[in-house]
Amino acid sequence: MRRLRIGRERCDAGEHHGRDRRVGRIGFLDTGQSLAVPKLLTDLGYIDGQNAAFEHRSSQAQPERAAEMAADLVRSKVDVIIAFTNVNAFAAKQATSTIPIVVWASHGALATGLVSNLARPTGNVTGVESLAPEIDAKRIELLREIVPGLQRVAALYNPNDQGAPTHLKYTEDAGRALGVRVLPVEVRAPSDYDNAFVPLAAKPVGGLAMFTDPLTWSNWKRVADFAFANRLPTVCEFRQLAESGCDPPTGPPSTNSTGVWPARWTEY
Repeated sequence: MRRLRIGRERCDAGEHHGRDRRVGRIGFLDTGQSLAVPKLLTDLGYIDGQNAAFEHRSSQAQPERAAEMAADLVRSKVDVIIAFTNVNAFAAKQATSTIPIVVWASHGALATGLVSNLARPTGNVTGVESLAPEIDAKRIELLREIVPGLQRVAALYNPNDQGAPTHLKYTEDAGRALGVRVLPVEVRAPSDYDNAFVPLAAKPVGGLAMFTDPLTWSNWKRVADFAFANRLPTVCEFRQLAESGCDPPTGPPSTNSTGVWPARWTEY
């Protein structure tokens, strides 16, 4: 939230220099899931309907809808766009080069081209990088420790997420180094899950790694049920998934109990 605090300080400074007070318009481009950021903004003093106007748009994690909703926020003349996850971040970036964009939960921001530099990003995009792809190798190492003689691992992911190729590359590189074959398993919609599980049931793998995006997150229970029924060790990225059936995670919690981003995530 440091980025938003800085923005608030600048607004306050402007008011002290005699600028007219006005209601700031904050656009939220989310995935349709309940998120803590609006409450955090309220805690910082941004009150919807008083000194701020919140504009909510949901992409339902669909790229086409994300582009439409991002364009709608631009037409609404918001002062800043808070974009959740890669699909919405890229849609917002394509929709505007002038409105500031604050990204939550990007992964592979540098590799995907969302930003050109984590330390000193250029343009109008800033935010928080989870660094999740860089620890994919650790997940494969954990699976090999859990499963002696591990030979095959399935990697479940949504190819519509721009960070997925980065996840897959790190995972496959780690697999090659450890002598483990990685089997990519794509899901693009909830209806894809049943078909995705068919080859895993027909020719069992020794473990499962899942790359988190809004689609795989919201359908995690289906993955957990399949893994439990087939006694399939599974590694995931976030504490909440571990609490609902995944083996110990190797990434940070998506938020802590107060909804604050963990310090292990990196601002850019």
